Amino acid sequence: MMCSNTNISFTSRCQSIEMARSACRKITMFSTTKNQHTVQKLKQTNREAMEFFEDYAYMPEYTRGSKMFNMLNSYMNCSNKLVSDRKHFGDKADLVGVQNLLQHIKTKHVGNCGESAEGLSAILAMNGVENAYFTTIKNGESAVDHEICVFNRDGSVFDGEIKNNKTIIIDAWLGIVDFANTALKQIKAAGAKYLYLNPYKDVTIDTRNIGKFDLSKREIDVLRELHPEFVI
Repeated sequence: MMCSNTNISFTSRCQSIEMARSACRKITMFSTTKNQHTVQKLKQTNREAMEFFEDYAYMPEYTRGSKMFNMLNSYMNCSNKLVSDRKHFGDKADLVGVQNLLQHIKTKHVGNCGESAEGLSAILAMNGVENAYFTTIKNGESAVDHEICVFNRDGSVFDGEIKNNKTIIIDAWLGIVDFANTALKQIKAAGAKYLYLNPYKDVTIDTRNIGKFDLSKREIDVLRELHPEFVI
């Protein structure tokens, strides 16, 4: 993880940052494009692999049935199911919806930034972090199709306002965990390779797309019992 020298001593003593790092490690053990065996076998970057996956339906007829096509087809089937499930329950998720999301990530090892961010918000809730949200980012005024997890370490509601040394961002897809202002700068630097960001524009949180899972204490306890792998 990238971290500024002025931030190392403070973040190393911050229990909330350590919890965020542990949650990030948990989710990346099971998912994110970078760790998927299909991407490793194809030996392509995330962006190239994702573009290839998106175009697989247009591959020449002679490639159908090949090992590569079967890998891509399997990936797309899993990915499409996750997208469908997430659209179905959205930020009004019930226990079954969150359970399905975590189970699918855990067993199918498929997920991009959205699955990681939403999975992280559930994992943080399972580990006592109140009000963990998932949201997208902006580059200047342009929306970016990239999702992150964000929470205030004091458990307060996150309404889009970044509080110095209180608001924490986790970007499991890029491997970034830090206080929000520092993390957004890191996302801008690291994400330029994959997200086509304008280097002259700041990266900020898109307040139009803030969501969270509404889970009761009983439901969180059920998730902890069903998914002990995600308990820190």
